[in-house]
Amino acid sequence: MGARAFGGAGRQERNNVVQAIDDARRQRAGRVPPHNLEAEESLLGAMLLSRDAITAAVEAHVEASDYYKPAHVHIHEAVMALYGQGEPVDPVTIAEELRRAELLGAVGGRASLLQIQAATPASANAGHYARIVNELALLRRLIGVAGDIAEMGYDTPDDVAETLDRAESLVFEVAERRVSESLAGISDSLQTTLDQLESMYGSDTEVVGVPSGYHELDSLLLGLQRSNLVIVAARPSMGKCVAWDTPIVDPATGAVRTAQEVYERGRAGRPVRVLALDDDLRVRSITPSAFVDDGVKPVYKVTTRTGRVVRTTITHPFLTGDGWKPLAEICVGDRVAVPRAIDVEGNESLPEADVVMLGFLIASGCLADGSPMMSTASPSVLLELQRCAAKLGVTVRHTSPHDHRLCTPLGRPSPVTTLLRRHGLWKTESRAKHIPDAVYRLPAKQLALFLNRLFAANGWASVHKGGQVSIGFGSRSERLARGVQHLLLRFGVASQLRHRTALYNGRGFPSWQIEVSHPESIRRFAADIGILGKEDAVERVLVALERRSRHSNLDTIPSTFWGEVLKAKGDRAWRTSGRVRHSGRRSRCSPRCSTRATSSSSRPRTSGGTRSCRSSTSGTSRCTT
Repeated sequence: MGARAFGGAGRQERNNVVQAIDDARRQRAGRVPPHNLEAEESLLGAMLLSRDAITAAVEAHVEASDYYKPAHVHIHEAVMALYGQGEPVDPVTIAEELRRAELLGAVGGRASLLQIQAATPASANAGHYARIVNELALLRRLIGVAGDIAEMGYDTPDDVAETLDRAESLVFEVAERRVSESLAGISDSLQTTLDQLESMYGSDTEVVGVPSGYHELDSLLLGLQRSNLVIVAARPSMGKCVAWDTPIVDPATGAVRTAQEVYERGRAGRPVRVLALDDDLRVRSITPSAFVDDGVKPVYKVTTRTGRVVRTTITHPFLTGDGWKPLAEICVGDRVAVPRAIDVEGNESLPEADVVMLGFLIASGCLADGSPMMSTASPSVLLELQRCAAKLGVTVRHTSPHDHRLCTPLGRPSPVTTLLRRHGLWKTESRAKHIPDAVYRLPAKQLALFLNRLFAANGWASVHKGGQVSIGFGSRSERLARGVQHLLLRFGVASQLRHRTALYNGRGFPSWQIEVSHPESIRRFAADIGILGKEDAVERVLVALERRSRHSNLDTIPSTFWGEVLKAKGDRAWRTSGRVRHSGRRSRCSPRCSTRATSSSSRPRTSGGTRSCRSSTSGTSRCTT
């Protein structure tokens, strides 16, 4: 029994740690690694006084390499060597063990051992001393590992991935020393279990375990319980959950229904068609394979840079440049695919006067009480208002230079009021206005007329300073603005929705603004929709547009897509590529450009584009698949 029992592997490990610390110390001259010599001496002194103190050190996982002072390392090794063989541990036996290992002089002789024992405050506090020694040793190891990692980085390795793995393993080796003891006395465990059972019995809530977030599952399992192995499985498509109020367009009629309405129609056996991506990533009209109520789940509101919003579960997949990913794996600024056009058209016409009057009054009408009234300073809009009013059997009375009330003779119901009631708009305040259901089902020609009159009453076409151009529409109603954004997509017009604070008579109020700034979208708007009374302004926008560079940050193909595009194209020319067509521009690869909103399409009226995710908020809602 000599130096061989405690002076080998432990000493080598300590030397490695000391070397790493010395390297780190040289890099940070004047800084001393964390240590506490008093705690080390107190722990060793307690171990020389009581075997219980040695047990406390073992339970705290204190090792010889945890000591900062080399002499303390030798003493600890001698203590553990004797303790492991069942021999008595005191200053005399330890001194003899160190003498045999030729280390007694290195620790200061027998007097040093007696001094350490005599200076011990209390052997009962050995566990506390051990924790101090152990924690400071972890910090010193972390410093040494940090120095090693820094050197690995400065060496400029060829295989960076392997270097990262090595750096990670070094940090984990430090963390692995923090081993928590899993054994506990049976008396303590029984008391804890009884207390837990009493708490569960007296609890007012049904969920006594960890809530899963799935309320119906929690009602069955009472939450996830300790020691349970829980395997979550589901049939395909169960991850595609959206909130019950998510708008879904009917490709057959143009109607916009909520996810709950689609679910109820499908469960009732009524025909249902929806738009979806096929294997070629083209938007197609399909019949859903199943209709599932997924119950109440946490949902997250995802907003793109263009202002589009959807509320989904955390597992709902989105199409990205790297393929389909669940929402949980998507970060703010990532690009996701969205439709840049919706090739849907209704087939239920309305009288022309109804379409025009709805467009005017929804955009700039007072519908809250009394006779309906509209505000406009445009002579062209006023003439059109008078023409349609005459067809409906009402007259236009000017109450101010810009305010015009639609009046009906006393004793007769107002045809305009009846029209507004029929479409759910009468007594509607400005911030609650919306697109009526019947408008979504209009044929393309009448839908263009509706949008034309809507923009005529409260829209604009502007050439800004610096040559920037835009066509826009403003409203206090978010619901109305989102409806207009959707209807523009039916003409292949991409727009951005922004929340602004508008000023009126010196007061600020929230406003939602639709802005069309993409060159191709502006041309389509001018050709297919237009703005009554602002034809000259639209023409100026088109002229200014031709003078500008054709580059656009809103119509680019993300750089991550180009490899697949060129691979599919092969040696064919773009004009003969068929399904692979050159559309838009290649996006630049700088980090700044990678977060901008973009769109790409092989067929503008049927395929999608990408938009960067701007924000995400959470809540709960009933979900459907």
